[in-house]
Amino acid sequence: MHKVTNTNLEHLSSSLFHHSIKLNPLKGDDIKLLQFKEEEIKENRIIPNEEKVNSESQLIEDIIKYQENIIKKKFKISSNQNSIIKFPIEKYITNDEDEYKLLTLINEQLNKTWQIQIDDNQFGIKIYKKELSYNKNPLIKAFCSIPFPLNIIMKIFEDLNFRLKWDKYSSKINIIEKFNDENSIENYIIYNYMINPFERDFIRKIKVWKNYLGNSKMLLLHYKSVEHKNFPENKNIKRGNFIIGGYFFQEINQKLTKSIIVSHPDFKNNFDEFTNEKVYEYFHNFIKDLINGCDLYIKSHKL
Repeated sequence: MHKVTNTNLEHLSSSLFHHSIKLNPLKGDDIKLLQFKEEEIKENRIIPNEEKVNSESQLIEDIIKYQENIIKKKFKISSNQNSIIKFPIEKYITNDEDEYKLLTLINEQLNKTWQIQIDDNQFGIKIYKKELSYNKNPLIKAFCSIPFPLNIIMKIFEDLNFRLKWDKYSSKINIIEKFNDENSIENYIIYNYMINPFERDFIRKIKVWKNYLGNSKMLLLHYKSVEHKNFPENKNIKRGNFIIGGYFFQEINQKLTKSIIVSHPDFKNNFDEFTNEKVYEYFHNFIKDLINGCDLYIKSHKL
C-alpha cells in the first residue's frame, strides 16, 4: 500500500491550479472548507502502488468536485397552491443566490407581518410594507394588473431614451456595462439619477431572466445596488441603496400582464412617517407611469 505524499501531490497541485482559473475565486470560509477537505482527503486516502496513477487522478476529481460544489451553492425553493410563482417540479433548484432571495420574497405569503399602505382599485394596485427588526427600512411588495402584453413592458424598460419620457422620477439613466453571466443570464450595471421624491443617485446591477422557467410569457428581473470604480459617490449627491429589488411579470393575455414588485430601498433618510409615505407614493406613481408608458409606446410607434 502507498500513502499519498507531498511528492505525489505535485501533479495534483498543478492540476488544481489550472482548473481553478476556470472557476470563480473562493472567499473566506469557503477557502477554509476547501483547505480542510483537501487535507482530509490527502491524509485519509491510501493508494495501492499498482493503482497509483488512477487513484491520484480520482483524488484530483474528488477535490475539484468539492470545490465546484462550494462555488456553485445550490438553493432549493418549494412552491404550493398559494405560491405566486409555481414551479413545474416539486422543488426548484438554483445556484443563483440573487434569484433565490428574490423568489423567496415574491412567494412569501401576505400574513399579518405585511401591512397594506395603498389600495387602488384602478389597475389593482396594492402596496404592502413589512417592518424588519434588523433594518429601519421596511420591505415593500406591490401587486398590479397591467393592461398590456409583456413584450411592450419589456420594450419600455429596455429603451432607456424612451424610459425618460414616462419615468417621471428619473432624469438620467445610463448603461455602464452589459454582459452575460456564467448561466447566460443578461446582466446590466446602470447609473440612475433620481430627482423626486428624493434627490439621489444609484448604481444598480440588474439581472433579467427572459422566458423564465421556459415560459415565454414570464419574466423575472432582479436588482441591487453595487459600487463601480468609474462612478464614485459624488459628495454633493447622496447615493441611495437598494438592498434588493425586482419584478415578476406574467402575461395572461394580450390585454393583461400580472406583476409583482418587491423592493428594499434605503434612500438614506430617517424613514419617519413622512418619508415613508413618500416612498409608498413613489411606488404607486411609478406603477401608474409604467402603465402610461406602455400606452405612450404603442401610440408613438403606431402599434
